[in-house]
Amino acid sequence: MKKELLFQIEQDDDMLVAVCHDPEMATQGETLEQLVAMIRDLVQCRFDPSDERLKWPVRTVTTLRASFTRAFQCIAQLSPRLCNQF
Repeated sequence: MKKELLFQIEQDDDMLVAVCHDPEMATQGETLEQLVAMIRDLVQCRFDPSDERLKWPVRTVTTLRASFTRAFQCIAQLSPRLCNQF
């Protein structure tokens, strides 16, 4: 098992949805900035403070249109710990 939290990001109507399958968790936001904040909160709330998974990098993958590329670069600048690779 890789030591990272992998979130698949998709668009569902006017919402962005981030789903992690191992361990199972999901969140959503109206904007990319809101989605990053929601992922951050989700990870912090999901694990006990002593859980080593809080230290794992969070990686995102997406099937969104190419126009989102710049926005994802902005997310990486906002939260490098949560978004280390696109």
